[in-house]
Amino acid sequence: MAFWKRQKSKKAEPVFRGPDQSDPQTFIRSFCFDYKEWNDYCIQISDSTASTVKSKTTNLLSAFYSVFIGAYAVPQIKLQLISYGSNATFDPERLTFGSVDIKEHQIRQQFFIKSTHSHDKDEYVAELIRDEAGEMQLQQIFYIDPFPEDYAEDETPMLPCL
Repeated sequence: MAFWKRQKSKKAEPVFRGPDQSDPQTFIRSFCFDYKEWNDYCIQISDSTASTVKSKTTNLLSAFYSVFIGAYAVPQIKLQLISYGSNATFDPERLTFGSVDIKEHQIRQQFFIKSTHSHDKDEYVAELIRDEAGEMQLQQIFYIDPFPEDYAEDETPMLPCL
């Protein structure tokens, strides 16, 4: 059994595609592809790591996440704690797009990720900024909470995801 576990753990670090700057939807799709690569790598490393070194592994995966996100996001972004699982949150195979709102250099792209367990979709909004050269960067991705009644009247049911 230990032999197979060692074989499983020999996965090389993923090679990220990086941001595709063609348009907001293509940018988000490229982010989702790289996110899934990162997530799947984390799962494989986590599954093959002994529980005695999990905290060191988490620190390494967090650092790897920061590097990955750095290719997509503005430098001053405040990141959440990392979260990965057997089904990547941002899976490009389950991605669909909604409306886009573009005002000068600010872009808000709505998108959805289909659930792996039902026909439901989770709603997100990506806030992007476009610089003078036309390059886009993520300011944040927000999860739209489907239960707005849980918030005060003046609160928007949006939770940061990155």
